[in-house]
Amino acid sequence: MSKINEWNEKRKSKELFDQIKSIQSKKFSSKNICINDVNGQALTEPDEVLKRWNSYMAHIFLDTQTKRKQKMHTKSPNKTWQDVEPEPLTSEVEAAIKDLKAGKSPALDNIPAEIIKNSGEMGIKALHHLCCQIWKQQEWPEDWKLQELVML
Repeated sequence: MSKINEWNEKRKSKELFDQIKSIQSKKFSSKNICINDVNGQALTEPDEVLKRWNSYMAHIFLDTQTKRKQKMHTKSPNKTWQDVEPEPLTSEVEAAIKDLKAGKSPALDNIPAEIIKNSGEMGIKALHHLCCQIWKQQEWPEDWKLQELVML
């Protein structure tokens, strides 16, 4: 730290940034994982932390889903959400596929983004059809509701 102060006082910016970079390149990893439970008590055991994250995320998604359903039912009784919102367009699905980032680890379905991106016109049509079916049914497939949280 004294070198950083020294370079800063001497206005030697290159040396200063080199010193900061050498400190930042050292990887920091916290060994203690701590989170509060609903009562404000600190949880430090990995199993307890994982259970708390699971219940927290379930609460958020259930709460969001409930609010959306309430919002849908409070709109004008003469119009449904289908009257207001059209089905997803093929071009929207295609744009979403193009925006997928390559080189990322696949989700729980083990389908890498590269396969989806290289599926061609048939893949776009299949995903568009799937999205339209989900849109009409107003319900996510059960497998899509699963998620995997990886704590870094």
